[in-house]
Amino acid sequence: MKISDTLRAKSPQKRYRYLFSNHNFELFEEAGNYEEQENKLEGKRQDAIRKILKEGGIKAVLHLSENADAPGRVGYSLGNVSESDIDCVILPDMIEDDDLKVKEFTSAFVLAKFRRLGWPWANQVAAEKWSKEQIGIFFSYLPSTQNTWDSVGRLLGEDEIEYWKRAAASAYVESENLDYAIDKLIRYKRPNAAITYLYLGLHKKSKLNKILAIKALKDAVTTEEPPYAFDTFQIVEVIKALQNDPEVSPDDLFDVEWAYLQLLTGPGNTGTPESLEIKLATEPNFFCELIRRIYRSKYERKTKKETTEQEKAIATKAWLLFRIWKRIPGITENNNFSTKQFKEWLLKVKTTCGESGHFDAAMNTLGEALIHSPSDPDGLWIHRTVAEALNEEDAEQIRIGYYRGIINARGSHWVDPSGKPEKELAEKYRRQADGIEDAGYFRFAQTLRKLAKIYEEEAKRIIEDYKKE
Repeated sequence: MKISDTLRAKSPQKRYRYLFSNHNFELFEEAGNYEEQENKLEGKRQDAIRKILKEGGIKAVLHLSENADAPGRVGYSLGNVSESDIDCVILPDMIEDDDLKVKEFTSAFVLAKFRRLGWPWANQVAAEKWSKEQIGIFFSYLPSTQNTWDSVGRLLGEDEIEYWKRAAASAYVESENLDYAIDKLIRYKRPNAAITYLYLGLHKKSKLNKILAIKALKDAVTTEEPPYAFDTFQIVEVIKALQNDPEVSPDDLFDVEWAYLQLLTGPGNTGTPESLEIKLATEPNFFCELIRRIYRSKYERKTKKETTEQEKAIATKAWLLFRIWKRIPGITENNNFSTKQFKEWLLKVKTTCGESGHFDAAMNTLGEALIHSPSDPDGLWIHRTVAEALNEEDAEQIRIGYYRGIINARGSHWVDPSGKPEKELAEKYRRQADGIEDAGYFRFAQTLRKLAKIYEEEAKRIIEDYKKE
């Protein structure tokens, strides 16, 4: 007797278990076409299932599924070789099992049989005396197509929720009638799944249904779907598509951007709250309202009154919006600058926030945004209207905000032991100060000289610190 025969596992399910793992590449016999190698491997799995059925019957296959690393591969191969007598062993009883391995096995079995035998098989087995829940689970394992949805509607009727609350948001969905599925998913409280289909529609170059998109995004804020259903990238892409659609209502866009402000301003995201920034720059009352949400009025006595969670959430969002605000007042729709609009906005804010006791906070916040001023048409590096506002006698708080905005805008950076970057910044603001002073804005020039001095001192400190080391 050969040694290899002695070592070989006696039970077929143990002998072939290695074939049913998630590491396909380790089981390929040669390099080459992936699809060809995958088909060869699936052929081996099917041969193994036939031998196991012959030697131990369906119980042996189920035992293999319980112990295999990838029970879904066992179910898929069984579905490709089994006859109808196997169906009644698995369906519908195993379809309701909550065990994850059983679910993986059963769903793969159903999908394989469907791909092999098509709708005649699916309609036949599902026509048996199954419960509404069993029918819903069964069809959730089939491809997301109009045929599937039509069968669900025919067999479940008013109980179609048994399907839609389980239907997977799959990339293999039919793109011709995505709106039908999106509407159903929203109706049955699965807005994140609907957003996945909205994103897939964008990927497939389908026209975005803005009404469904807005509804899904709004509902997703309060959904009870599990956290893994929340895909930040897909949400941002759908929001960007809405921002690029001129037919979307500004009010709807405002609501969506406000709801997802923390997502749009988070690290690594490519979206921006465009409508919110425009609203800040064009509606001084909105700006003043957000200022009041964050800062206490100087006329208000300190109180021990508890701040509600809703008030905290609004204040947090307002603060985030101000941190990323770059579209300053006066910027028009075609990105030109209107002196008239800027001055009207500034006068309104000064008056409103002065009366409410929020003048300093408002001017500080505006000053931080003004670092994004466009250049002047005559070539000056900052628009003269903005420079004039920064130079006013009562604009000390705006200048303080501008100074802070420049410092904060640098963010994290690598420290050069030579202090060269700091020296260059000091020289930059020194030149700007000289130019601004020559233009007649001497108060603003002093702020720029303070910036030059702070970077000059920073360069000296860095050089001294590295000398000590």
